[in-house]
Amino acid sequence: MAPHADHCFKSSTVKSIMNEVLEEALEGIDHYDPVKCRALTSILSEDIKQRVKWLNFERFKLVCLVHIGSINGQAMQIVSRCLWNDSVDSFASTCFKKKDMFVVALMFAVYKE
Repeated sequence: MAPHADHCFKSSTVKSIMNEVLEEALEGIDHYDPVKCRALTSILSEDIKQRVKWLNFERFKLVCLVHIGSINGQAMQIVSRCLWNDSVDSFASTCFKKKDMFVVALMFAVYKE
């Protein structure tokens, strides 16, 4: 029931896609705006998920989360807990900072047996 070697989730490939999407989308944004960023999180997560789907990871359920916030000298930790099979399930994450804002993108890949 395990995925074929050529259809396994590749975290490094997904991370590079996520970095590319974030750089493209945030190129014209110069400061944190809560109204724009609220809408942008949905757009970014759907865009990342669509591009990862093109990699054809068969039988993987993909979940993408994007967090955007302002940098005001505070600290923030994003934590997630999942129940999964370590041999086939995986994730990818990336961070992006620009002036007074940060973006954290997470992609979870859960294999459907």
